[in-house]
Amino acid sequence: MGVIHGSAKESGDKMEKQTGCGFLPQIVKFMGKEFEQGISSKAQEFYSYVMPATDMQRENNLITVSIDLPGFKKEDIKIKLDGNILWVSANRTQGKGDATTIYRQRPHTVETRIKIPASIEPGEEPECPTTLQDGVLVLNVPIPESGRDITIS
Repeated sequence: MGVIHGSAKESGDKMEKQTGCGFLPQIVKFMGKEFEQGISSKAQEFYSYVMPATDMQRENNLITVSIDLPGFKKEDIKIKLDGNILWVSANRTQGKGDATTIYRQRPHTVETRIKIPASIEPGEEPECPTTLQDGVLVLNVPIPESGRDITIS
């Protein structure tokens, strides 16, 4: 139960005890629940708008990060690996024309930071082969081997 929904339920229960009326508290509970659901769906819409869809997979000593950046050219994208933090930013210029924009949903700027689950020391970042195809940026981050094998005698 979320914070908003929980407080609406508590308010409704308290109101029912104080007034003896079951109708008004039920309205408060219902409105609180609807409000929470509306906030939740709006938050999801917001994050899907500003945060690009990202997948990360690990196979042996390689982490593959795929980030959806539709409509961006490779010249628009800047990538930086700083220790185990991957920074990706993309910025495209708006079209210069006389057309009036009726509806705009695609972002012109995208920025994201992704923590790579590996021990990469700052200054020792590996080369990361990267491609951009069909609006999907794919980075291959080699994971440096760490630790030492110990043999049992």
